[in-house]
Amino acid sequence: MASTSRSCSSTTDGSYAFRAASRFCQRWSKRSCYPLIRGTPLIDEDPDGVRRFLESLHRVQTDALPPTDWIASYIEQCAKFTELVLPLLNPDERSHAQALFAEVETLTGFDPCVTHSDLGAEHLLVRDGRLVGVIDWGDARLGDPALDYSWLLHGPFPDWDVDPELRRRARFYHRLAPFYSAHYAVFTKQPEYADRALATLRSRL
Repeated sequence: MASTSRSCSSTTDGSYAFRAASRFCQRWSKRSCYPLIRGTPLIDEDPDGVRRFLESLHRVQTDALPPTDWIASYIEQCAKFTELVLPLLNPDERSHAQALFAEVETLTGFDPCVTHSDLGAEHLLVRDGRLVGVIDWGDARLGDPALDYSWLLHGPFPDWDVDPELRRRARFYHRLAPFYSAHYAVFTKQPEYADRALATLRSRL
């Protein structure tokens, strides 16, 4: 099913003009409107275009986004998962989850940059085999570029040549991702959604 959404768009020479990212940074506290882009969720199209998008985004310089205490923010988030999600796991699963949470302390060694922070298939729009839009910038922040690689390296583009440390951190974020869905489902009392999220979570522990 085709999607129509606000996003960045590509120029005719194949480089990417990230209007959404730059304007989002410039207007952090204001409402903004952007061109509508028609496309469908990415499957495995345009690996070079997606890579160019990431590299361009991560080079954006801005002082409009607030700094983030990266490790502290993840420690806080994992504490919330411990409260609501871990009670739904068996003892062995809880042990694996706690070991995963302990890896938060290793999320170091990167230069903070602008990240989209929620790059999944539904937020990467393609048309005629090319990336034409990147949508839903509500989680954009200064952080670890590996976060933007987490789904891409474990979904459509596992063979990308990337720094081993970036790949390691991307794997952590990929494994942690279903905890967010499970936490949301429990918090909002959606048992069927929680069951699906927990199934994904267990597959990544």
